[in-house]
Amino acid sequence: KPASLSTTRRETLKLKDDLGHYEQLIAQEKRTLGVTSEQVTLMKQKILHTRKNMGGVNAARENQAMIQKQIRILENRLDKALVKFNEALAYNKKLRDEIDDLRRERVVSD
Repeated sequence: KPASLSTTRRETLKLKDDLGHYEQLIAQEKRTLGVTSEQVTLMKQKILHTRKNMGGVNAARENQAMIQKQIRILENRLDKALVKFNEALAYNKKLRDEIDDLRRERVVSD
């Protein structure tokens, strides 16, 4: 029995050593978990702050919609200006033709 008692003591000591080692690992993991949780909280705050500065969750979509609307408005203005310009060109051509006709009549009548 003394041999088995010695073996039991050795096993007990080994288990105590293992217990200490695992307790240290657990403590280290708890510290790591605490740091990680803190970092997650900070990142969530940064995300919320950034979203607030951007104008909310849909800010990019809303900005894109506003830009598209502005583009449509400007294209419409351009189309109207082009129509007006073409009308002015046509009217100028008509006036030039009339001037040419009047000059020809004057030359003929002189």
